[in-house]
Amino acid sequence: MPYVGNIEDVKWVYDPEEAMRKGSPILIDTPNLEVRVIVLPPGAYPPYHAHHEEMDEGYLIYGGRGLILNEGATFEVSKGDVLLNPRGAMHNMKNIGDGELIEFNFRGGRMPSGFLLPEGDPPPNPDPESVENPLAPPVPYIKGDIAGLTGPFDAESVKEKGLARAISTEYLECQIVSFPPGGRPHVHRHLNTMDEATLVLEGRMNFIIEEETIEASVGDLVHTPGGAWHTVHNASDAPAVLFNFRGGALPSRTEWRRRRRPSVGAVREPSLHQETRTLAVADRPQCLPEAPVPVLKRDNHGGLSLRSNSRILGNEPFLRCCFYRHSGECRNPEQTRMPNRKTTKKNNKAKDKFKNKVPGFRHSPE
Repeated sequence: MPYVGNIEDVKWVYDPEEAMRKGSPILIDTPNLEVRVIVLPPGAYPPYHAHHEEMDEGYLIYGGRGLILNEGATFEVSKGDVLLNPRGAMHNMKNIGDGELIEFNFRGGRMPSGFLLPEGDPPPNPDPESVENPLAPPVPYIKGDIAGLTGPFDAESVKEKGLARAISTEYLECQIVSFPPGGRPHVHRHLNTMDEATLVLEGRMNFIIEEETIEASVGDLVHTPGGAWHTVHNASDAPAVLFNFRGGALPSRTEWRRRRRPSVGAVREPSLHQETRTLAVADRPQCLPEAPVPVLKRDNHGGLSLRSNSRILGNEPFLRCCFYRHSGECRNPEQTRMPNRKTTKKNNKAKDKFKNKVPGFRHSPE
């Protein structure tokens, strides 16, 4: 199911005993991507650990302040920071603030990510505050904060240049995008060997994934499986900011769905607000509004040409008036024949081929 939930509803408060027994809950768990939301109470920190080297781990500090111990060195993080953990490095994080520390954790690559403890009996688990080896700024593991990493969405350039990425490795990608009101990329999809997820940081967005539409607001997490056609749309009157990330076989490749023109003989489908029905001969009104369905007429040169009158009267069912003009049933002087147009020999052959096969094509009386 694409909708995962809101952070406030799915976050997990760290419990040492439960963590050692069955680990932290995984909100998105696929062969390519894992997502967790972990809350550290003041003073809490998990065991010193690492993961295997065929994956990458990223963090978004959603709230609070923390001190990270990474390979024997420490550095502070705060709300809004985006981090990339060194591959295979031993690490842990302690809540050094007065309130909750909310860690939005996302991992991409070969899953499961594993949980490797250092050697020893028991394994060493140093308190980050007890280690006096601070890293001098700028810390290479901190990629920046939300405000500095957010890029604008531009529908014209996104197909050619893509979006600026805060994190880009062979296993994990992350980008933070601001969508103006009405902003919407074309429908697209990515490889089956990766998964995509999005966290709404500001505003409201509509996610269209295959045949499902999800209305998401701040704190909502949405999962887009690999290979699924999807897009997003800011239908509100205010900007929206999305935290988007992908895990698996990267770099991700995007396939944009082409807008196909209807083939010759194809009958246009009515919109959701248009009523269509077939009237019996006795039900025909004196003047029938014309449907947006193609009609074949013979021109002065003996060829077949395509005609369609787009005039629609009121909210009546769509039916063609031109079929009955010469039968005396159409008495509206405003509806007249459209002028004949020359058609090429190629088009005439195509129309002859489909005229008797497609129900949408009808001959008007000569």
